[in-house]
Amino acid sequence: MDNDPRTTATNPVLGRRDPFRIPQNEAAKAEAESGLAKRALEETPEGLGMVLSGTIVGSHRRVAQINGKSYREGETVRLAKEGQQIEFTLAAVHPRRIVLQRKGRQFELTLPLPAPSGRIELFRDGE
Repeated sequence: MDNDPRTTATNPVLGRRDPFRIPQNEAAKAEAESGLAKRALEETPEGLGMVLSGTIVGSHRRVAQINGKSYREGETVRLAKEGQQIEFTLAAVHPRRIVLQRKGRQFELTLPLPAPSGRIELFRDGE
């Protein structure tokens, strides 16, 4: 088998591409795209650690409490990450959820559901 020319590797001809190796420029492009995807994920409200803790929806005013601060509908929510200011616009406040906008994209944050206590109590009339 060692002497069979059909089973031995041939020397690649200069100028031909190895079909099993990713070219350097494509590898660098793929690495850059994965870095951009990771950064885009970090710039989401959830990725930045933004937490919605309450909403107030009235006939004249809509307010959301985000990370312990109150924001009216239309205001800018600013967060700092690694020395960089990241801004979102509070586009809409609904009961139990809000809509944020950034760079033409919309993000929705909802109030977390309360944790069940795991306790069931029976209620009887007359007690």
